[in-house]
Amino acid sequence: MRQKSDYVSLLLILAIGSLSLLTTFAINGYLARNQLIFWVLGLATFYVASHIDHTTIKKVTLPLFVICVILLIVLFKVGDPVRGSVRWIDLGFFRFQAHGNLKTSLLDLLLREFPPF
Repeated sequence: MRQKSDYVSLLLILAIGSLSLLTTFAINGYLARNQLIFWVLGLATFYVASHIDHTTIKKVTLPLFVICVILLIVLFKVGDPVRGSVRWIDLGFFRFQAHGNLKTSLLDLLLREFPPF
């Protein structure tokens, strides 16, 4: 059974995001534009992910984890050093931080292997 959307949480996310964008715009308009683009992409990603069935997520957990580990290995070869540390893979139009996805996929993998109950 499909649950109803949580409109209070959505309203809070929109309010906090709007304040963040307003503050960033006061500092630098170009950064605010980039922030808005990625904020909208993030909201769209969360919307799509919230409509994916949990059994589908269970099926793709291990392949996603393996891909993330491979990306970390690739990071040592093609990573872009920023301020002395190599954390980013430069894709041209934006930089990709591989370890952020690894944390999510590791959590999914652990929850798949060791259910909470």
